[in-house]
Amino acid sequence: MTSLPLRRALPSQQRVSARGVSDFIEAVNAADLELHSFMLYRDGAVVAEAFWAPYCAARLHVQHSATKSWVSMAVGLLVDDGALSLDAKVVDFFFRRLPGIHQRQPGGHDRSGFADHAHRPPPGHLWWRLARAQ
Repeated sequence: MTSLPLRRALPSQQRVSARGVSDFIEAVNAADLELHSFMLYRDGAVVAEAFWAPYCAARLHVQHSATKSWVSMAVGLLVDDGALSLDAKVVDFFFRRLPGIHQRQPGGHDRSGFADHAHRPPPGHLWWRLARAQ
């Protein structure tokens, strides 16, 4: 496996509160959350990184459903910026590229889905079934 090293910087060099990072890690530990690792990347540099045993930087780590995490974060940022509402229908963003998508599935289910559902998607096998139904 090949990896590219990420640039490192002190939190203060990237306008990040080191105390805030420390408070976050302490809160994770106090809440007994089961994190494997944590990395904070800002403005082109890693400013904080932590691992919980038995995980470490050198250990290969499978990231099941990582896409859901990235989509959830993106949706949250868009909602926070006012650029997206969780009541918006996903199909409204893609209707020009997906003619006929407004059709109803057998049983009356609307295929379009809501943005609220896009950041909390069903298990992978259901996505596969939905994609095949298209």
